[in-house]
Amino acid sequence: MNSDSFQESLNSIARTVHEAVRAWSTAHGQSDIPNWDDAPEWMRASTYESVVRVIENAGMSGRELHQFWVEEKMRDGWQYGPTKSSEARAHPLMIPFDELPVTERLKDDLVVAIVRALTRQEGDILEPVFRPETIND
Repeated sequence: MNSDSFQESLNSIARTVHEAVRAWSTAHGQSDIPNWDDAPEWMRASTYESVVRVIENAGMSGRELHQFWVEEKMRDGWQYGPTKSSEARAHPLMIPFDELPVTERLKDDLVVAIVRALTRQEGDILEPVFRPETIND
């Protein structure tokens, strides 16, 4: 897979993960996640980074992914806040994994499962097998 195809695959996986998380969240009462095309750049970048992190760490758990996400948010200047606000860079889910509602813990597991379903393991990393050109196959 050349680098352009690899990048396209990562972007497609990130889009798929984002839309699955949006559907999961909507089903559980959270309707503030825009579709991929309307999502702010920071949201798309965060999803993309989560996909890359799972690919680079084939054995990653939802718990580990959440910890990575919290660290990523902190690095980008976010902090815990009782309500989500991109302007204030505050997010109510910046808490330890065990304190998350069960639906949020399962959402992290869902992200890992989707990335694994769209990749294959090569040694200690995952390699994308999902390609945009296969969508209509």
